[in-house]
Amino acid sequence: LSDTTNAHVQTPDGSYPVAVSISNGGTTFCYTIPGECPEIGIASISGQQGATVNSVTNAHIAEYNTYNTKICCGTLPPEPATGCILTLAETIIEETQTTQATAICYAEGEIETICPTLTFSSDATAIASVDATGLVTGNTAGSTNINAAGTGIGTCSTAITVETSTTLQTCPDDESPTEVVCNCFGSTLLPGETCFGGGAGTEDFILVKDLVIDPTEYIRNADPAQTVTLNFNVYLKEPHASPATTITVSAGGTTMNSNSVSLTEGDNLQEVTLNVDDLSGGLVTLVVNASPLSGENHLVNNSASRTITIVDAGDLPGGGTTATPEIPPIFIVFIALTVILLLARE
Repeated sequence: LSDTTNAHVQTPDGSYPVAVSISNGGTTFCYTIPGECPEIGIASISGQQGATVNSVTNAHIAEYNTYNTKICCGTLPPEPATGCILTLAETIIEETQTTQATAICYAEGEIETICPTLTFSSDATAIASVDATGLVTGNTAGSTNINAAGTGIGTCSTAITVETSTTLQTCPDDESPTEVVCNCFGSTLLPGETCFGGGAGTEDFILVKDLVIDPTEYIRNADPAQTVTLNFNVYLKEPHASPATTITVSAGGTTMNSNSVSLTEGDNLQEVTLNVDDLSGGLVTLVVNASPLSGENHLVNNSASRTITIVDAGDLPGGGTTATPEIPPIFIVFIALTVILLLARE
């Protein structure tokens, strides 16, 4: 509670003039929790004009006009956290944009409790970085995981996708270095970099973009087996004497699919289907890469990635099987004979 976030208590006339200030001291502590505060160990805290904060009239805080979080003060410590769930305000952001990571911690019995001191990290800071408060910043296009770790809770993670910024100005359509951060056909360049360069034909350019994987959750070893489909574009800026590129799809550094494609100028829509059973479980990052054309050395991003979640069927309730039980042939014969006899009687 502070001058900005202090709790206001309603008085009998229906107004809220009373700001309740609470100072922790001795064995009394305060924390926030959804739902009602526990009645054991709750301190009755007096405010001005006879207003109180207790287990019944506890203070409310949350987003505007929701007030679903209570401020509880008492003499008993909350249960220690044993696990957590990490969420993002936005799971897809553009380069240079930010989003907030928030952890919810649980004690034994899935009771929500106070989180320990958290340490945030990113699996790939080049794609998305995160500061000590959990504020995530998109750096370059791609997908990665944001993590939160603390004493007793282990590590909880969530996936984030960073897309190329659509608000940046377009980079110069030549070999001159850019003076500002700009958009080079879907890739963000920093000052001093060139949109085209390297190789004999510096104007020949390819880019992997518009990668879509929907849905993003799958079951491995399901019956029937599931597949994951990747749709994306391979962009060619202008015709090339040798327009063939090798498109590979990999997971965890292992190539899952490879195919040679002859590109035409503009967008080249591609679709690749993988068997879910061939992939590992958990969070899986699929990477699409297009090799440079013959004689070229593309300096911009010619790959894209997305993260999906795969759960093993054996980990689901009832074993996760979706198979329909087979009817033994003897029962089929029995049913057929019964129908024949009934028809004969008529």
